Amino acid sequence: MSIALTSRRRLPSGIGSTLLDLQWQFQGTSGTVENTVTSHPILYTLDTPSTPARRPGVTLARLRHAIEAAGGAGSLDPQEIVKHIMGQWGNFNLSVVYDNAWDLADDASRGFVGADCQTIVRYTQNVTKMVGVPGTSEFVVVWAKVPTPRTGEVNAAYTPNMSDPKQWYNDHRRANPARARWRATLVDGDGGQNRYEACLKYTHAGTTVYHAGGVGAKSSPDDVITVFSSMSWRDEDTGTLTKVIHNYRSRR
Repeated sequence: MSIALTSRRRLPSGIGSTLLDLQWQFQGTSGTVENTVTSHPILYTLDTPSTPARRPGVTLARLRHAIEAAGGAGSLDPQEIVKHIMGQWGNFNLSVVYDNAWDLADDASRGFVGADCQTIVRYTQNVTKMVGVPGTSEFVVVWAKVPTPRTGEVNAAYTPNMSDPKQWYNDHRRANPARARWRATLVDGDGGQNRYEACLKYTHAGTTVYHAGGVGAKSSPDDVITVFSSMSWRDEDTGTLTKVIHNYRSRR
């Protein structure tokens, strides 16, 4: 059985929670109980909660966490909400990857260890959908081609990327047998080798922003690609970096 209730006061708007106090009167065959008051938490969101298809399930625990994570933005601007959620991590950690991005919700208790860019992006998309943030969110990856290293290539996650298909030295430079196993990779500020930079491409009210996982909001794929320190050749057999193709530091 469901009962429709009407609040005497205006309900809060935005993202958050409040307590609903109910005064009950129950009448039964054994008597009447009057003036019994109970408090119940009410969670409110911008729209009906949903989840990405790859990680379905609206649960109370996820909803409570998403309200806390998104509500701290202090703004109802979708881009500011996304920026705030991602802003918990000032960089990315390639050594941490979660299949279920909701596991990142516990990262605060671990001292904000962080995770790789695609985990941060998937987590942010989970949170924004859970609280009904308006707009269109797309999980994309940004990478670059050897002939045009300053141009950010963007596509839906996860392929193509820097290693699929692999960009071999001898396909782009004068053939050298000693460098036949060199391929291009993107190098971050910590020396990590990357296939791409994962982004939450968020569009609302005609404005698109590329929120890069762990490194901030960018206006275009060309801006995103500059989060890396360089595009370099790596020896596929040893995994070591050998020679810089392009240095991005001067464009930051």
